[in-house]
Amino acid sequence: MKQSGAFMEASTQAREAALTAAERLGAGPPLDGAIDAVTELLEILKGLALALDQAAERKDDPFGSQDAEGGSQGGGAGGGGAPQDESVIPPLAELRVLRALQKAVNERTRRAGATGASEDATRALAARQDGVAKLAEELRAEVEQRMREGPSGNAPVKITPPDEPREPGDDAERNGSAPPKESEP
Repeated sequence: MKQSGAFMEASTQAREAALTAAERLGAGPPLDGAIDAVTELLEILKGLALALDQAAERKDDPFGSQDAEGGSQGGGAGGGGAPQDESVIPPLAELRVLRALQKAVNERTRRAGATGASEDATRALAARQDGVAKLAEELRAEVEQRMREGPSGNAPVKITPPDEPREPGDDAERNGSAPPKESEP
């Protein structure tokens, strides 16, 4: 099973925000840094929860489930079957998580600018932004690959024309969109 880069990054950032909040709360007043860390943690968790909730509601979405039957294929009661290379998390949910991460980075950047953050803090925010951009690019490439492969995961079949030349309008006649030919006497 393929892991979701966006959800992994969100989990990492949520953990870091929780640890920062705990450290700053333990240090005592002023609590501004602790409040900022808790706010960031809540935004990330909210983004994760909303993305999963909306993904669960949209089972009819072609990017919301991994196959047409709904659910992934795998081993039966015996536990057999090959592991799937499909993500359990739909791309739309990953995109929503990336948006929540981007929002958190933007808010931290705004606060850093307002408080005159150190150069190290600015570099850390730039690295976090680069990480979110990289995850977005990976998701874009994955979605494009899925679109090329088609809904069943197999590459689309290319239909080649027969060796003999066809008459103009021949296709329209076959599918019923051409007007009927007048019969010759």
